[in-house]
Amino acid sequence: MKLVSIITSFVILWLINSLPLVKKKQWKILKQTSIIFTIGLFIILAEFFNWQKFNPTNWLNAWFQPIHTFFFGK
Repeated sequence: MKLVSIITSFVILWLINSLPLVKKKQWKILKQTSIIFTIGLFIILAEFFNWQKFNPTNWLNAWFQPIHTFFFGK
């Protein structure tokens, strides 16, 4: 439930911030912010799924481990 509330608030904040860009048709900036948003969401998910064994010095492993587990199993 905590994960759902974090993701929902993150999405709502991103939508509120992107509305002026859509009105002004600044698609290049919107594309950049969506890439940053996606990277941030992946980092949040990696921290959530590896919160017990998350090590900041080894963040790449923590970021790719859920993806690797999803596609290839343990």
